[in-house]
Amino acid sequence: RLSTQRPDHTTPFRERNPHYVGEDLTRTAKYPWYPMPERLTVYGENVTARSARELADKKKHLWRMPKERSYKEVSDAWKKLYEEWRARKPKAVMAVFRRGGKGYDPANPGKVLPREGFEDCYILAHDPGNQFERILGETPGRTSHSEVFVHRRSTLWRIDFSSIPTGSEILAARFFFAKRYWNPVEQQLKLKPGDAYYDFTAVRPTFYIATPINRPWVEAEASGFEYARDKFWKETCGMSWDGDDPDLLPLVIAYGQTGINNAEMDFTRAVEYFTCGKHKNHGFTLACPSGYFHNNNVHTSEAAKLKDRPAMMVIYEPRQ
Repeated sequence: RLSTQRPDHTTPFRERNPHYVGEDLTRTAKYPWYPMPERLTVYGENVTARSARELADKKKHLWRMPKERSYKEVSDAWKKLYEEWRARKPKAVMAVFRRGGKGYDPANPGKVLPREGFEDCYILAHDPGNQFERILGETPGRTSHSEVFVHRRSTLWRIDFSSIPTGSEILAARFFFAKRYWNPVEQQLKLKPGDAYYDFTAVRPTFYIATPINRPWVEAEASGFEYARDKFWKETCGMSWDGDDPDLLPLVIAYGQTGINNAEMDFTRAVEYFTCGKHKNHGFTLACPSGYFHNNNVHTSEAAKLKDRPAMMVIYEPRQ
């Protein structure tokens, strides 16, 4: 028999709409915003912003019209960049971190990066209740596809950089992910204001920020509610940046735009952040603010084809 008694409160979450979370705090009349600090700080730059959207406005001039690129073109560009750095830094080496792939440890080029070397997990809490449906009978960290979108519909990423000697000089780093499907540029350019998905195209300015995760999440257990079994986020999908112990740190360690069929973002400062020996590596998450939306349905590290799996390319000079 069903009880008429309301159950006790068993999680830390408050009853509020998680739509467009973590953005402009001046719109509280419309949305009950999640805990945010007064300012977001960009790591390695003398730049702060009140919100991700304000930072996107400041960096909008960096946006360029994207083009379709094959993984070979991306890989060839990495090799060219490496040769340019080698001309200036003869001791520089290049590492590519990709689950199941070789090349992450220049000292042992034949070694294959294991599962725990590159982890990713999709988390979801889209109103009015998709977080309940999504976690029933499914392990988000074991799916072959995910999203890179807003914080309530995005991916947790964590890469083991221990093959890079602590304190090495990080010369360049690029984070790559491939989309599962996309519309050709010509088709996207035909969309006009008011058309379905006009506000979600890649051919108008897009902007993503990467922020460090402050929880030791478990790939096979994390969801929009928990970062590990019976261990709850402060807010759904970790959308709490404020206070002494936030789910996500109020720090932007990388930013950039999305692409057409894949995306490649400059993660030089992010890799420096994780390899300098001063910070814990619980990984990062990527998300875009309103006004700069683009929904990326992407392959994860569970993808059948190696070339479709996300990767991090790092060029560095090892610390002696």
